[in-house]
Amino acid sequence: MRHGHHRRIAKRPHLLPLHQKSRIRTCSQKQFIREEELERQLSTLLAPFSLPADWADEMLETAEKERENADQSSAALVHEAQLEMADVKTSLNRLVSIYVSQRH
Repeated sequence: MRHGHHRRIAKRPHLLPLHQKSRIRTCSQKQFIREEELERQLSTLLAPFSLPADWADEMLETAEKERENADQSSAALVHEAQLEMADVKTSLNRLVSIYVSQRH
């Protein structure tokens, strides 16, 4: 069935098959919660799953060192590629010079 088809039927529950009519319910609770209270409740629920601060600091430090090492490795690879390109350019210039000198 198409997605829109479900939506159209849901607006007219009297068209639903009997086994699906029981699924349509409206929310009887109209409670609201302040953002601060929600944050407090979520913090309480998630507290057992949080990292100790010293572990988090150590992990951040390790990640920063790894990033620095990756940056240095990348810079070394770029430098090596630039040197290789310079060698290729030099060889190409020599070959062109030899070719041109033989043509004349």
